[in-house]
Amino acid sequence: QSWGGTPPAGLSLEGSPRIAAGGVTNTASGFEAIAPGSLFTIRGENFAAAPQAVAGGDLPFQLGDVSVCIEQRPAPLYLAAPDEIRAQLPWETGLGRPQAIVYRGGVASQPATAEVITHAPGIFEGAVYRPGLPCPVDDANGVRAGEYLEIYGTGLGPAAAAMASGQIAGATIEVLASPQASLDERDVEVVYSGLLAGAAGVYQTNVRIPFDMAPGVAELRLRQNALASNAVAVDIVGEGSTPRLLLGAFEPNAMLVQAGGPPRTALVRIGGRGGFCELVRFVVQGLPAGVRASIPVGVPGQTVRFEIWAEPGAPRAEDAPVVLTALSSLADAPRQTLRVTVLPALGDIRLRVVSGGWLSGAPTASFEVDGRVVFQTSGGGPGRGFNFLVVDSQSGVMGPVRGFDTWGSEQAVEAMEVFLRSLPPGQVVLAAIADDGALLLTEETRRVLRETLGSQAIDALVYQSSWAIISRVGASRPIAEGLMLDETVVLDRTLTFPMP
Repeated sequence: QSWGGTPPAGLSLEGSPRIAAGGVTNTASGFEAIAPGSLFTIRGENFAAAPQAVAGGDLPFQLGDVSVCIEQRPAPLYLAAPDEIRAQLPWETGLGRPQAIVYRGGVASQPATAEVITHAPGIFEGAVYRPGLPCPVDDANGVRAGEYLEIYGTGLGPAAAAMASGQIAGATIEVLASPQASLDERDVEVVYSGLLAGAAGVYQTNVRIPFDMAPGVAELRLRQNALASNAVAVDIVGEGSTPRLLLGAFEPNAMLVQAGGPPRTALVRIGGRGGFCELVRFVVQGLPAGVRASIPVGVPGQTVRFEIWAEPGAPRAEDAPVVLTALSSLADAPRQTLRVTVLPALGDIRLRVVSGGWLSGAPTASFEVDGRVVFQTSGGGPGRGFNFLVVDSQSGVMGPVRGFDTWGSEQAVEAMEVFLRSLPPGQVVLAAIADDGALLLTEETRRVLRETLGSQAIDALVYQSSWAIISRVGASRPIAEGLMLDETVVLDRTLTFPMP
C-alpha cells in the first residue's frame, strides 16, 4: 500500500529469504510446538550469505543483515546460516499461532506460522551427560542403575525469576513447574530442573536412574502437561558389563606438513562402552625428525584435535607412521596410525600446476609441491574459477589456497581483485582455473592480473578455457604461463628457495 502497488526503484526480491513449509520448529525436539523463552529453528533458503553465530554472552537481535520477528517482536539470534536460523522465542510471546518473518537486508520472507504453548519440552541431540565429567550418555556408552544424568534441552517454561529475551542466566534458576522424566514407561526421579547458567533458552534437568532399573537400552523423555519431548536412547549398563575405551580412526588418516609451515590438524574421536567415563590422555610415537605434535586430554564422546607441525629445516619424510595411543585406568590402550609426509621448504623445489577448463574434458585444477599434491579440485563444485597458492619467496613456506568462483559470483570477482592487490612484492604465486573462470571476469580484473603477475595471456582467456601461471608478484613477465581452449594446461618448473 505504501508503494502504491509498485516496488521502489532498486529493490529486488530475487533471492529474497523464504521459509520452508513447516519450517518453524523446536530446536531440540524438532517438533512444531515451541514455548516462550525456548530455542526455535527456522529452515528455508536465502537467509544469509554465510553462517554467523554468537560466540557467547547475551543474544543480539541481528546477525549481519539478518533479523527475525515473531508476533511483531524481534527474536534474539544464536545462528544465521544460508538455510537455517536458530533463535530464542521472546518470553513475551503470546500463546497460539503467531507468524514468524525473516528479514535479510530489510527484505522480508513470507510469513510462517508457529505453534506456541506454555511448555514444549525438547532434549538436544547428544546432550545427556554424566555429572562431573562431560561424558555423553547414549545407546552405546550408558550408565548403571542408581546413577545420575544431566539432561540439556529447551522449552520447559518460565523460571522463578523473570528473564529478558536474549539474556543469559547469570546463575541456575529453577523452573516454576518441573518436568516429569521417564525411561520407557518407567518414571524417573527429577532432582532439579532450571535455566542453565551462561546460556539463553537452555535448561538443565538432573534425574536419577532407579536402583532396580533393568539393563538394556531405554528411551528417555521429559514430559510437561502431558506433552512428551523427543526420545533419547540410553543404555542401562548391567553389573556384569566391562568398561571399554575406544579410539576412532584419524580424519584425515594422512597428513602433509611443510618444514617451517603452519600446523595441520587431524580429528580423533574417543569412544567408550559399558559406562566408561574418565579422562583419557595420549602418547605419540614415531614422529619424524624435526616434527612436533600436541593433543589435549579428553573424555569418551569427545572429538579431539591432533595438531602436527614440522620445524624449519626438518628433513623430508614420506608417509611416516605416527602412532597415537590412548591411556586410561583400563588395561586396554587402543592405537591409531597417522601417515605423515614432510615437504621441504628450502633448496630446489619442483612446482607443478594443472588447469582444466570445461572444454578440456577434464575440469580440474591442482598444485603439486616436490611431487606431492597439496590441492586438487574437479568438476563444478568448490574450487570452480580461479585458485591461488602463494609461496613465500624467502622461507619457501606455502600459504593457504584461495579460491574465487568467478563463474558464479560478481562478489568473488571483486574479492579476487582485493586479494591480488594485497600480495607483497616478490612472493611466488601459483594459479589455475578449474571449470570456468572467465564468465564474470571484468576488464579491470584482467588488468590487475597483468600488473600483479605479469600475465601475457589473460586477455585471451575465454569461456570454459584452461589457464595457469607461475609468477612473482610485481614481475613484468611470468616464470611460466599457459592458455589452452580445449586442452589441459600443465606447468612444471623447479625453483630454488630462498629466491633473490
